[in-house]
Amino acid sequence: MSPVKFFKKISDRIANLKYYFNRLPGSAALNAPYISQFMSANLVEKYINDKPSLATDPRWEESGAKTIEEYQMWTWSDCGITCFKMILSAIDHKHDKLTLVEIAKGAKKFGAFEDDPKMPSGLHYQEFCNYVTSKFDLSARPEPNLSLQQIKHEVSLGNFVIVSVNPNIRYPESPTPVTRGGHLILVVGYNDAKGGIYIHNPSGYQSNKSQNRALVTYTQFKKFFAGRGVIIEKP
Repeated sequence: MSPVKFFKKISDRIANLKYYFNRLPGSAALNAPYISQFMSANLVEKYINDKPSLATDPRWEESGAKTIEEYQMWTWSDCGITCFKMILSAIDHKHDKLTLVEIAKGAKKFGAFEDDPKMPSGLHYQEFCNYVTSKFDLSARPEPNLSLQQIKHEVSLGNFVIVSVNPNIRYPESPTPVTRGGHLILVVGYNDAKGGIYIHNPSGYQSNKSQNRALVTYTQFKKFFAGRGVIIEKP
């Protein structure tokens, strides 16, 4: 890590200390609809565990993909875009007709995804925020050093937080993973009395109720949380 990046990281962490002195309400909730990055939410577990072709998804055309190959290409990289579509639907319904692939392609034009014809890269936060601000007139910013306390603070204000986690958060009681990050989820609330946050996981499973407003304890969340994300403020 370069000296500049090191001191920037330290500076961000010091700035984050202010959130620990904020008095927050004991709970907060955001009214965002759940959307799966796979068009058939009931088949997510099958696709991830058994890895059959996504051509078997009977609803693939709803993604906005022109071909099954395009659907397969975007679906595995669309977690962040799916979170954003949930946010758009929570704010108002004028963008409801925008499909996931349309949003993803729009973000790609801003550099949010690398131009790889086989598989899009992970989401580039700054470029994605540029897209959100330019095309949807929403205030969006990347947070490279994000804390759980700041997440709670933002949610208490009614803002939306997309966070980077290990995909195994769909099994919150599983061991601490070797690496954090690799998947994006939307935080939709927290409750101190229950000791956890509520998440919309775009690739969660129906079988263990890890998709829609899934409760993950603070301790469990910290195992998977990569300490970074994107904040989109309510208009």
